[in-house]
Amino acid sequence: MLVLALFALVAHAAPSVDHRDILKRPGPSPASGAPTSGPTPPAMQADWDITHYDIALELNPGRQLITGDIQATALARVGSPGSILLHATDPTILSVEIEGVDVSYRRSGDQVTIDVPAGLAEGDSVTVRVRYTAPGVPADDPGQGLHWGDPIYSFSEPEGARDWLVVYDAPADKATMELAVTAPQDLTVVCNGERVAIGEPVGGTRTWRFDFPWPIATYLIVVNAGDFDEDLDSSGEVPVYTWASPSDMSQARSVFADTPEMIAHFSQLWLPYPYSSYGNVLVPFGGAMEHTTATSFGQDLIWHGDYASIVNVHELGHQWWGDYVTCAEWEEIWLNEGFASYTEALWVEHTWGEDQLQWYVWEEQRESYMMWKEYEGEFALYDPDYMWGGTVYDKGSFVVHMLRFVLGDDAFFAGLQRYADAHAHDVATTEDLRAAMEAEHGASLDWFFDQWVYRAGEPSYRVGLTNTPLEDGSWQVDVHVEQTGHDTWSMPVEWLLVLQDGSTQYDLQWVEGDYAVSSSCRDQPATTLDFSPYAHLLYGDLDLDLDRYEPAAMVCGDPGPVDTGDSSTPSDTGPDDSVGGIEPPGGLCGCTAPAASWGLLALLTSIGALPWLTRRRR
Repeated sequence: MLVLALFALVAHAAPSVDHRDILKRPGPSPASGAPTSGPTPPAMQADWDITHYDIALELNPGRQLITGDIQATALARVGSPGSILLHATDPTILSVEIEGVDVSYRRSGDQVTIDVPAGLAEGDSVTVRVRYTAPGVPADDPGQGLHWGDPIYSFSEPEGARDWLVVYDAPADKATMELAVTAPQDLTVVCNGERVAIGEPVGGTRTWRFDFPWPIATYLIVVNAGDFDEDLDSSGEVPVYTWASPSDMSQARSVFADTPEMIAHFSQLWLPYPYSSYGNVLVPFGGAMEHTTATSFGQDLIWHGDYASIVNVHELGHQWWGDYVTCAEWEEIWLNEGFASYTEALWVEHTWGEDQLQWYVWEEQRESYMMWKEYEGEFALYDPDYMWGGTVYDKGSFVVHMLRFVLGDDAFFAGLQRYADAHAHDVATTEDLRAAMEAEHGASLDWFFDQWVYRAGEPSYRVGLTNTPLEDGSWQVDVHVEQTGHDTWSMPVEWLLVLQDGSTQYDLQWVEGDYAVSSSCRDQPATTLDFSPYAHLLYGDLDLDLDRYEPAAMVCGDPGPVDTGDSSTPSDTGPDDSVGGIEPPGGLCGCTAPAASWGLLALLTSIGALPWLTRRRR
């Protein structure tokens, strides 16, 4: 159980630091793995922007047939626009009209190209109406589309909306929506947005109407119809609904009981919850999916205790990161999943404290990522080889955690606010995130994004320790750091030196190149060290080979009396917050071994505080 595991492990308390001090990499470096021509334009039609869908669906479970009538409002982005493109894989198109007049269209694969009248100016709008039928898929089909069964449910990420709707099916072109669903009268229908009407029974059916006045990506559109009970929790500022079968409702209510507290916490931490209500719908698949305002949640998942709570907070996090701000292209999927996965860590931090945040990102998310690598291989967060595994989710979360460390809490959360404000109910790219964070950081973050978003893998280290006695009874203590992976990384690295008397000394150094050594002058030798004790650095292998290295070149000499007031801080105490810039605190030489083009560049004294996923927590 997650709770038992959390309380069974004890992590280090992070050093006390001043959030106003931020770590800045000296000098920008080009992002070699990034798109070379600037941010990639999102995948919208060159001539058209779909701004609104009016969708009417009739569900016939007996015949397993969807009858659809979709009116799409398209805004001309240029004068004399060309044809309109929509997507449809399984639907059989019955007719296509523009402004009530039949028009010709062509199908090629899943693309429907619709001719438009001549003479339109930039800014003109037209309404395209498509009538069609679609078969849907069986309840036990693991694929995408609208699934028949008890209950009926839909699942479309990434490009499955075209299997049961006729829409422009790309995340970049978000549109507002009205939705009317006609279903057997004994079923309850749940869709995105606000339910505005429930019709009277007619011929054994009933029509349910929903309004979604915010732009939504097509993969987030959802339709559910089943024997649902409805529960409303109005204890918070946002109404929270649960729809479940009568036999599941009691357990579901228990699992989702802390959802209002979650919404309140993240509304304060990030920005107010961006929609008027939230809910979970229990459906028969093995995971959960962040359909906006109406998350689909696996029926069996609610019986998995604290794990179900973690999945709940993951999907809730998507309401901000993925639904409110949506990745512009599927190459950018880490912006959705990495931030939703870090939402899990933030909830652990809020619930159990900073120690357990460290435990969660290291023992849960890092370990999951390392196990996933054995299955999915090694690739970058940007344009991943596989979108639904440990790299995108777990490494993505750890990268967000490291970004928070580099910026400090104040700049990090201000950067998220800036990012959200700039792309509210819209789409964003990695470069958009970088720009927002740089604006708060006050320095280039190319070095960070180049390594952690556009490059595959992570560093591995071998670390050693040597002590050299000096004539006056003091010691030169050397920490040797060797990079053993196939690439070298330039990163701030933390460690705790354990001195002879049992006290500890926190050090933060910039490490780059194959080999580096940090030498400091102390009044006693060090017996061991704890490398990266606060889970602020993602790395692979660590070989703590304390006796491997020879002492470094002497840099301490005969320093005379050593002031230990600053150089030997109590256990779990960080660097001297009063020291600014990159100068070392008193008593530390902050020296580096002479080396050609690498080494430990400078002592940075103050920083900011900081194989089951395919459909389980998208």
